[in-house]
Amino acid sequence: MRYVIRNEFFGSLAYDKVEKDYIHLDHLTTRLLRNPDRRLSSTEYHEYGTDRGEVRLLREELKKRDLPGNSMYLGNAVGQQVLSAPTRIFLEITYQCPEKCAHCYTESGPRRPDELELSEKKSIVGQMESMGCFRLSIAGGEPLVDPDFFPVVEHAISKDIDVSFSTSGIPVTERVARRLGELDVRTVNVSLDGWDDMSYDQVRGSGRFRYMLRGVERLRKHYHGKIAAKCTLMTSNIRNLDSIIALSEALGFDVVKFNCVREAGRAIERNSLIPTQDEYIDSMRFLAEWYNSKKSKIKMVLPVNPYQKFEGDAPDVIGELGFGCYAGKESFCITATGSIQPCTSFGARKYVDGNVRGTRLIDAWNDGRAMNMFRGLNGSSACQSCPTYNGCRGGCYLRSFTATGDLNATDPYCYEYRNLEPTAPKRLARELEVARAE
Repeated sequence: MRYVIRNEFFGSLAYDKVEKDYIHLDHLTTRLLRNPDRRLSSTEYHEYGTDRGEVRLLREELKKRDLPGNSMYLGNAVGQQVLSAPTRIFLEITYQCPEKCAHCYTESGPRRPDELELSEKKSIVGQMESMGCFRLSIAGGEPLVDPDFFPVVEHAISKDIDVSFSTSGIPVTERVARRLGELDVRTVNVSLDGWDDMSYDQVRGSGRFRYMLRGVERLRKHYHGKIAAKCTLMTSNIRNLDSIIALSEALGFDVVKFNCVREAGRAIERNSLIPTQDEYIDSMRFLAEWYNSKKSKIKMVLPVNPYQKFEGDAPDVIGELGFGCYAGKESFCITATGSIQPCTSFGARKYVDGNVRGTRLIDAWNDGRAMNMFRGLNGSSACQSCPTYNGCRGGCYLRSFTATGDLNATDPYCYEYRNLEPTAPKRLARELEVARAE
């Protein structure tokens, strides 16, 4: 079957195995999909607020997509204003990494003795299939140095799960690139935090820039999926974003993605890399104006922000889920040692809903204390009354917590309010570091 249908509180969610995309179906469309040959009663027309013309168009669209005759239904339980399962899982497949990046939030290095075994990683994939979660994003550490990487990817693809992963690009040998070229991996994200040797090596180590270039060249030669440049905004690069865009175009990337460094992991000690509120806002304005001016030939993906004027390509959101980021609402993370968390940027010991070695993923999703706490965040009073709320979606919980000690506070990078003194993030980051160690 091409489609997998999950019951949801807003109707249903269909995953298209061919297009590798979720289709958001409301109650009316779900009713027509499940009972394609049964006419709507007059009561149903009133209940759904529809008419015969709309119903006819919806039936035609469902038939065109072959949804009624080519769908498998999970028959899952429906939550109250909560997705029945995540749409994506982020897996930190290993902490092993040959690099020593100054801003690494996982503080990766040597492999740790308590990391998950291959069978445990494959079990995650099996559970994803069972609950209708078909997107797996793999990070690390450096995924390509983990011997389990290709077995996990191949297992996921065999279950029709859409796989993307992030890499420095440095470990990409000819053999690795050829093997990736044989697999149906959606996107390879390559870190690109500088535009030349000096700017890149400043945060990733001496001589690493040329090895990254070599890896990208090999990917372009053998791998035919999407290759994305993934730029972490830091004080070391935010004044040269045009140079990073130009390099991304020159190297043949399909897309360049921007997100901001967070005060986590090694970046706590290297907080000089953390932009100020003004620096961040200026960089967002620059990127949005650059995108909207159509100067760039390359596709750009920006953080959700009002300066895009809703024309840029930002991550999709399911509006019914309400405030904030996707953590605990549309996705969650699994660490290399198996901890299940809404977001791993808080550290491996904070906001943990069990471990895959003893907790089923669906149970962590439904009953996890941290998951439900994140879903219950409604935002500060400033956010709730803000006219640009639907643009920024309330920002980042980690930034709010690091800066104020309150997950529900206004993001310190807010576009509308100057809500922090410059020294506050550094002071509270120290407190967060202590909390992580406890």
